[in-house]
Amino acid sequence: MSLVEQVDRDFERARRRSLVARLAACRRGDPGQGRLPAFEPVRRATRAENRIYLGRRVVEVSRVVGSVDRSGELDRDFMPTRAGENRWKQVDRAFHRGLDLPPVTPYEICGNYFVQDGNH
Repeated sequence: MSLVEQVDRDFERARRRSLVARLAACRRGDPGQGRLPAFEPVRRATRAENRIYLGRRVVEVSRVVGSVDRSGELDRDFMPTRAGENRWKQVDRAFHRGLDLPPVTPYEICGNYFVQDGNH
């Protein structure tokens, strides 16, 4: 299978997984319906105004709960929901090629992290 076919297949599998997760969330009565939380509403609600650069560090993936910029394109598992197909495939292609991806920029609020752009 070519890389293009593999990436297309991965994307379709991720979209199906996202759809199933959203349907399950809806059925459970989840008010967010499995959507990825957006940074701004959480920042405003917690009155988080200050930003302090702490340098590069490792962040546990399970503590990444949302996105600064792309919350509408991904579900809670960072699977694609609609727009952003090209970006998602670009990251998947880099993964299959074994390329290093640039680090994400995380913002911490109440012990949880929101990533800015990238969402690698």
